[in-house]
Amino acid sequence: MTNPLNTTSTIIDWVDFVKLNNKSYTGVHEAVIADPAFVLTQQRVGTVKFKVDDVVTNSNYQTKDGDAAFLEIGTPLYEVQGFPDHSMIAAKDEQSLHGYKLFKDDSVKLNLNYKDIPKQQVTRIEIYKNSFKNPNSEPKIIEGKQVKSFIALLDEGKITQNYQPDMSKGDPTFYDMIFYTDKPYAYKQNLQDDGMNFYFYPWNVSILSRDIGKMIE
Repeated sequence: MTNPLNTTSTIIDWVDFVKLNNKSYTGVHEAVIADPAFVLTQQRVGTVKFKVDDVVTNSNYQTKDGDAAFLEIGTPLYEVQGFPDHSMIAAKDEQSLHGYKLFKDDSVKLNLNYKDIPKQQVTRIEIYKNSFKNPNSEPKIIEGKQVKSFIALLDEGKITQNYQPDMSKGDPTFYDMIFYTDKPYAYKQNLQDDGMNFYFYPWNVSILSRDIGKMIE
């Protein structure tokens, strides 16, 4: 008997997705839940029924409700406050900051790039060092007047195309910059330090003043 999951066996590079109520959702990497309280755990909107990664090898497989790329079977999916139409949902994930991973309805435009951050509304910035190794680490917190100073250093960066990080002493140090406003989600941007330069990617590589290191260490 032919197995429909691997009729045409191939390695599939899955996008981080969830399918729910005939909608496709994609994992959000440019934002985190601002506070776990914004996840309405009393409003479960679905549950992961099937994890396709490492199981489905048929490139013609048609995803169905309850399918997810990487979330485990049984993972509950919740409504996020401020998104009653379920344009954004959350899944419990201990490896994500604040314990939840966000997924966005593919049909909804959500502007999460650095240029889209409403900087005048940022009330707090958290800096997590190597959070992929320890998502529960304590952040450096930037508040008050330092918020504007920190954003100014980012905005004063020099766009440098084709920049090659200095890897002579190993991989760069990675930081997550989390920008909080009054939204239920906080904007997330990556910052790196190769020992020579701090840099991030507002749209292309931007080289920053070493002064920024004094604010995050």
